[in-house]
Amino acid sequence: MKDLIKTGDIFKCSWGYDQTNTDFYQVVRVISEKTIELRMIKSKQVDDHHVEPVVNDFTSEKFRRHPRYSNDRAYINGECSFMSASLWNGEPCYETAAGYGH
Repeated sequence: MKDLIKTGDIFKCSWGYDQTNTDFYQVVRVISEKTIELRMIKSKQVDDHHVEPVVNDFTSEKFRRHPRYSNDRAYINGECSFMSASLWNGEPCYETAAGYGH
């Protein structure tokens, strides 16, 4: 599991109530097997309902997370403790258009 996460990897977090938002986080440093440093990055619209990350276009300062591993997958908590992010698979991610929901 130690080599599962590497610098440059992207995590995605989908969340929302009555709409779906997607946040992306880029690994900027692997400190140890148990601690990584990330920064939030921008996303871009690829069609009406899908987004993908914009690598190295950072929107936050560095922050640390302690990844969890399950079934050869890595997960981290997002901005809030109830948000879970997993390694991005390289495919565009579903997101509802602005104005959906509340």
